[in-house]
Amino acid sequence: MLIDTPAVLNYVDSLSVTAVVDGVILVVRAGQTRWEMAQNAKRKLLTAHATLLGVALNRRKPQVWD
Repeated sequence: MLIDTPAVLNYVDSLSVTAVVDGVILVVRAGQTRWEMAQNAKRKLLTAHATLLGVALNRRKPQVWD
């Protein structure tokens, strides 16, 4: 099962789900999420004892190669 929550930095309640899930994937937006924001979100998740499975990059424009 996959549970989608609001942004961790904007909604503290998003962290409460870490108590009932096996792991968390942090999703960051290409070209918009600053490195510091991603690190802060990661820190909050780890402080909440989340098992961080990885990071996914979304809204990335596909590259066209010649």
